[in-house]
Amino acid sequence: PPPPFHHTPQTSPQKIIDDRGGAHLNNLDGGDGATIAFGQRLLLATWASILAETGTFPIDIAKTRLQIQGKSGRGLRGMGGATTSGRGYLGMWSTLSGIGRNEGLLKLWQGVSAANIRHTSE
Repeated sequence: PPPPFHHTPQTSPQKIIDDRGGAHLNNLDGGDGATIAFGQRLLLATWASILAETGTFPIDIAKTRLQIQGKSGRGLRGMGGATTSGRGYLGMWSTLSGIGRNEGLLKLWQGVSAANIRHTSE
């Protein structure tokens, strides 16, 4: 008898291209797998790219503000983005909350449509 908690390894999922151009994902459910057409893969990849860019865009905005502040050696007073204390941004969370508080939360996503177009056209 097999020892307790014995695990029989299975083959990893493999992507096989058939003659019609579809992709079969084998061994995911123990069956024959599902065929994903090229158009479906393209649509899923596009949505994944849009979601990823939209979710990480505020972090990129904050990073850029911190880089600009570091190069100038002072706060972003001239750009309308300095914190109320006038000290500038102190870190990532300070920058994100400062932009949301002083400029509005939607400012964190200003320009995301252009970034999404750039990423989905690649």
